[in-house]
Amino acid sequence: MARVTKLRAKQTRAGEKYTGDNNSLATDGEVEARTLKHSANFHHNRNDYTKFNFTDGVLTEIETYDNSNLDNLLAKSTFEFTNGTLTNITKIIYNEDGTVYTELSKDLNYENFTINSIENTKVN
Repeated sequence: MARVTKLRAKQTRAGEKYTGDNNSLATDGEVEARTLKHSANFHHNRNDYTKFNFTDGVLTEIETYDNSNLDNLLAKSTFEFTNGTLTNITKIIYNEDGTVYTELSKDLNYENFTINSIENTKVN
């Protein structure tokens, strides 16, 4: 595997470290690390604990923790309703140290009780 990477590195610049300020490509290790972090943060590929919170029988929040003791909050999704209709979904992903990794929001717009559009926003 290392030989393929070395050969390809000369052809595609895959041996260069990725930086956001230019057009360099990421190494295989950097791509793998980012892919694993994304999978763990957004697809819950880990042994986590999910807590569902309801208000008056309606799901209003989903919290994901690293264990059943609720030690570290990993992610939180909140659902907002207007007149009984879902209008916003916000998801916050946290780093292991508790800081916000990213915050995403979806605004659902309706026309005649049918979703007309969904606006995605990266809050943080």
